[in-house]
Amino acid sequence: MKDDIKKPGSTAYYMIIGSVFIMLFRLLIVLIIMFSAGVALINIIVTSGIKGNILDVNYAISQGKSELISKKNHTAIVFGASVLKNQEPSPMYKDRLDVAVTLYNAGLIKDILVTGDGTCSSYNETTVGKKYLVNKKVPVSVIKLDENGIDTYNSLYSASKKYGDNLSSSILVSQAFHLKRALYIAESLGYSPLAISPDQEKESQLWWGPFREVFARVKAYFDVHSRSFAKISLKLQGLNDCK
Repeated sequence: MKDDIKKPGSTAYYMIIGSVFIMLFRLLIVLIIMFSAGVALINIIVTSGIKGNILDVNYAISQGKSELISKKNHTAIVFGASVLKNQEPSPMYKDRLDVAVTLYNAGLIKDILVTGDGTCSSYNETTVGKKYLVNKKVPVSVIKLDENGIDTYNSLYSASKKYGDNLSSSILVSQAFHLKRALYIAESLGYSPLAISPDQEKESQLWWGPFREVFARVKAYFDVHSRSFAKISLKLQGLNDCK
């Protein structure tokens, strides 16, 4: 009888195989539910815990004389984004840089820190951002670069070392969906900067960013709670010749 059960092709054999598959499928469903619940919970923690304000650039300019944006806000920190093959900033990156240009022309900032991945000689978000700003008539003396910004955490950690307590009087520039994570990280480092995004109409056209952000917030949560700062020295370790 036992040999019949083990024999491929027998009814009992297929029943056992079917039971195993059903059990594994149920386990997979449970794991997916647990994973989804964990992702959702972390997203709630990250987005609901921030205290800083995120302003649309148009509103920010119209309220430029108010206490929301005072003269103490000297530096705009622009987060890098992808660079196209022709060495031009991607549309998302352009929107961020344009916000900085608008703030500078409105007299609300005195300098601009472009932070991004500059660890590869063949791919440098910061130099592309600088070139774009210069083409927009922003003086070179106003533009500062931080090539250690390989991700949002390292960008803000590096900026905190550069500016210290003045980071709280800076303006973070990115899309609103990203700024929630950036503020979460900044506040975890002990700072409370203001945040300004491109106008909402442009941002509504970016479908991939908000989707990616769901998982990026999970990474940010673990960055804040368990991350070492080893990656910040990548460029110093001679890894800037990557392709």
